Amino acid sequence: MKILQIIENEKVLLLGFGREGKSSYHFIRHYFPDKIIAIADKNEAVFKEILKDKNIELYFGENYLDAIAQHTFILKSPGISLKNINLPAEITISSQTDLFIQEFHEQIIGITGTKGKSTTANLIYHILKKVGKNVLIAGNMGIPLFDIIENITYNTIIVCEFSSHQLEYVQKSPHISILLNFFQEHLDFYKDYESYQLSKYNIAKYQTSDDIFICPKKFELIEKLIQKLPLKSKIETYSDSERSDLTIIKDFFIYKGREIGKYTHEIPLKGKHNALNIAAALLACLHYEKDIERLFETIKTFSPLPHRMEFVGNYHQIGFYNDSIATIPEASIQAILALKNVGTLILGGYDRGIDYSDFMKTLAKLNISNLIFTGEAGQRMMKVYQDLELKSTSTFYFCDEYSEIIKLAFEHTPKGKICLLSPAASSFDKFDNFEHRGDVFKKLITSYIV
Repeated sequence: MKILQIIENEKVLLLGFGREGKSSYHFIRHYFPDKIIAIADKNEAVFKEILKDKNIELYFGENYLDAIAQHTFILKSPGISLKNINLPAEITISSQTDLFIQEFHEQIIGITGTKGKSTTANLIYHILKKVGKNVLIAGNMGIPLFDIIENITYNTIIVCEFSSHQLEYVQKSPHISILLNFFQEHLDFYKDYESYQLSKYNIAKYQTSDDIFICPKKFELIEKLIQKLPLKSKIETYSDSERSDLTIIKDFFIYKGREIGKYTHEIPLKGKHNALNIAAALLACLHYEKDIERLFETIKTFSPLPHRMEFVGNYHQIGFYNDSIATIPEASIQAILALKNVGTLILGGYDRGIDYSDFMKTLAKLNISNLIFTGEAGQRMMKVYQDLELKSTSTFYFCDEYSEIIKLAFEHTPKGKICLLSPAASSFDKFDNFEHRGDVFKKLITSYIV
């Protein structure tokens, strides 16, 4: 295995000791019981479980990144930004993602995008499983890539969800790569928006003429990157407005001129954005199963992921939906348009500096009865709205606590309407992640006493 050869010959520093860092540690220790492993993390407490290991070097505290200069090979965890670090030329920055793709390139379907990557990855996995393929899934959804290596055989299809952080330092791309979209997000992690886009573009940058790149037709930012950094791979496209390899026309999915299925109530994924995710998934799966009608039928048995326009329930004639995954304006607008009957919208959270001007203009036109704002991002949204002097019939509320938000939602959402949590902002002001925020939202709804 190439991974083992690389690790054996390098002085390795694990940078970050969260889920992926611990996975890398256990992988290396399994194959190299006596190898010295250096590990750096800001939080000393994360090392508690490995302190009995005598062959480790630990770096922690505010200056933990200083350990980089003392090592030649860095296995970086996705959550650590190096944008302000001057890296010596002799240092190699790698990661689980980098080593994994180098090892299993020909077997990987890789998916990235600002939004939709988890749904698309899980949908591809579901479809291939249903048609009898040997398939595994791992990556950004919470399964470290090294954790599945022992289960991989020569004919395993590996579906990998990749974040921009995971792709930032890769030197090889998957055999089949999907880039769904770009929107402004994680701007606190990168030097600029272009750096973020380039990280995601690495999913296709290193492909060869034997590989496949799948992307939406006429998505301007992707087209510009392809012009600037031309690809060697074959490009396949999908669209709901342009003629492409797979086109959605009036709810019909058309593959190379042939109708293969209709977007009906039997499809559990709702909204225009999910129709496009389905198109991308079908194009990928077609490289393993040619019966596209059979592939399409399997979508009807897919179970949507939590926190993505998730129906919580009807309470006191109000439909509650949890779309906590929506951390950018574009995702929130897609949810509002898909559900169509939103009476209360909950917005805001951690402020990452996203431009909310166009978002506020769109909300003003939609005239949602109640807009409940929270967090620093919510405060700035309200200010943008006021500065633009927008006119609408919406009533504004601001709350710092989610318990108060739910109280307002029950009191003011019109009967027969929807209360939607679709914040257009990150969750890190009050929550561990978007899942934590969504879980708190659901718990407060189901336990609320009117």
